[in-house]
Amino acid sequence: MSSRAEPLRVLIIGAGSAGLLFAQVLKQAGITSTVFEQDTSLLQRPRDWNFGIYWAQSRLNECLTDDLKALVKTAQTDPSYVANEESVLPVHNGETGKLMKNLPAPWSLRLKRKMLIKMLSTNVDIKWGKRLKNIRTDETSVTVTFEDGTVETGDLLIGCEGAHSLTREFLLGPKEAELLLSPFHDCASTDPSEWIWMLMQTWRSDEETGLTGNNILPAMYERGKSFGYPFNEAFTTIPPGTPVWHNRLRYWPTKPWDSKNGRLTLAGDAAHPMTFHRGQGLNNAITDAADFLVHLRAMTSHTPSELAGAVHRYEEELWPRGHEAVLASHENTNAVHDWKTMMQSPLFTEGLSKKGDLVSSKAHTEEAMEGDKPELERETIPVADEGTEVVVVKVQEEAPELGREEFAHRDEQAEMITAEGFVETNRREGQTEMPNPGVSNEHVEERRWCSIRPWMMDTWMMLKMPKLGFAAMGNQTS
Repeated sequence: MSSRAEPLRVLIIGAGSAGLLFAQVLKQAGITSTVFEQDTSLLQRPRDWNFGIYWAQSRLNECLTDDLKALVKTAQTDPSYVANEESVLPVHNGETGKLMKNLPAPWSLRLKRKMLIKMLSTNVDIKWGKRLKNIRTDETSVTVTFEDGTVETGDLLIGCEGAHSLTREFLLGPKEAELLLSPFHDCASTDPSEWIWMLMQTWRSDEETGLTGNNILPAMYERGKSFGYPFNEAFTTIPPGTPVWHNRLRYWPTKPWDSKNGRLTLAGDAAHPMTFHRGQGLNNAITDAADFLVHLRAMTSHTPSELAGAVHRYEEELWPRGHEAVLASHENTNAVHDWKTMMQSPLFTEGLSKKGDLVSSKAHTEEAMEGDKPELERETIPVADEGTEVVVVKVQEEAPELGREEFAHRDEQAEMITAEGFVETNRREGQTEMPNPGVSNEHVEERRWCSIRPWMMDTWMMLKMPKLGFAAMGNQTS
């Protein structure tokens, strides 16, 4: 491949976290990129969610310019949260209130997806309403055609369009690129008040549940009834008509692909779609971008051949890391839905952070957390018989109203049930204990794990309940 006078151009499919991170690192390397997104705007999807950065803080720091580093704290779910080396996720048995384990989460951050996307889109060339139709490569370029008939040509195409990636299908063929079904189903719901929550339930079912349309929310109600107070009311008081989604989780163990002489590659969920019960998806997407930047900076010249070499070196590191992360997450998803294997799950045995990244993570987190933070009103509820406290945080500002239009959406990482909005949870007057769920042990053939997980990381409640799955309740303060 010979050099040429024209500057390099990279095409990125997907304006999610991975796509925009790659646009940012390409800009740092002095390479022009354009992001193509099938949605018509950042706010088209009313649904939002959040995710944690447990071990990729320093790698995120590498991907961002100084002006963006200062904005990381604005994307936090809880603006008052101050990350520190002692941060943990306490895991409690919801029936007894007993503390089971503190999961180390040093210097971790939890970010709102839409706020992170907005931040990462700064000074990025994004073409909206571009749904990929076809990809064609030759010895010197890659050309993409979109459903609206527009055609774009570049030196490299990076597929960052999530788990259902058409770029991955082009590289490997439909059969090899196909997502694998997991026996776990997921649902989530949120609805507006002065608290913003992401409510989610997951459970194991080897057969299709048949949950569609108007019968999804009643199913959430029924599962929610078995929770202990106040978590049960968070589910059972969701207003009728709240949009909800039901999906079956899927994953794809990363395997090598033919990058067409360095003209096509994958990143983020397109490269390693995984189940979410260990919170590794965003951390690996950040690592993808940071690793790619290292190889871009090692280029001796901005030529197609040098760029292709950077792609090959990036993929050699990505393939084994992605494969391991996908399988570990899948193993953990299976384990946390089984009482017998929960304590042996990667989540419990390995935690959330990677050893060796803590010093640099500390430096980046402290840098990102500089500045004043709003005060929150806090109250504690003692847990019955255990002397453990559950921290309840009331945000002093109202959350913005989100759009209510119906929007059925398949999650880019895995099939899930979700709903958008806010839920108001009030402590009962005079309530001083976290009562046991009151579920009889008689005639219980199977027990599964449920968690109530405030995304602000004040506490993580594990509820061991019959016939229930893993349920996450996350605060998304605005």
